[in-house]
Amino acid sequence: MKIKVNGNIIDFDKSTIKDIIIQYKLENRKVVVEKNGIIINRDDYSNEIIYDGDNIEIIRMVGGG
Repeated sequence: MKIKVNGNIIDFDKSTIKDIIIQYKLENRKVVVEKNGIIINRDDYSNEIIYDGDNIEIIRMVGGG
């Protein structure tokens, strides 16, 4: 299926938000994920199903001063 992640269309053959986090190697990072304009609760990443055409935004928290 084709989905959009941070503005880029990709082929994705997995099924959940957690799979995207793993694919982008962000498992140990603080991120916020938005699916089709709705922020997904971190506890729901494993259960939130991705469908063809979904728009995913991943925002990584970065500290600094």
